[in-house]
Amino acid sequence: MLISPVTIAPLSIDTLLPFAAAHPDWAEAAPYWILLQDAGRSRVLVAHDPGPVGMVEIVTAGAVPLLRHLEVLAAHQGRGIGTQLLAAAEAAIAAEAELAAAGAIRLQVAADNLSAAALYQRCGYVDTGRRTAAEGEQQLILEKPSAHPAVP
Repeated sequence: MLISPVTIAPLSIDTLLPFAAAHPDWAEAAPYWILLQDAGRSRVLVAHDPGPVGMVEIVTAGAVPLLRHLEVLAAHQGRGIGTQLLAAAEAAIAAEAELAAAGAIRLQVAADNLSAAALYQRCGYVDTGRRTAAEGEQQLILEKPSAHPAVP
């Protein structure tokens, strides 16, 4: 795989318009993500090359940090951007004592999204169960110990 380094930065009001223009789903959800960030419930990291090419949301509202919406635009897939976004999200969690204290990072992926599941497993995530999403989609639940788990 060709690794293309990208710049990864938090979504902000200043980057909202180019982010929203990059993908229709992002345009619809971007204002919601800004509100969640302002409320301290989640944060969104955006990969830029030079414009937005990928994103991941870190949900911080639960007992265990949850990674959601890790997505790389189709034209930019296969360049290691997903791996870089995953590493940046893990580093952001490890840098915050309260989040790192959870001892694990969780994510969910559609059971039929084999390429994403393979990426997560290559990055150290293990299958811990299944769930049915509200819309009926079957999802895998994957977890990885956080870099700095709580000391018992």
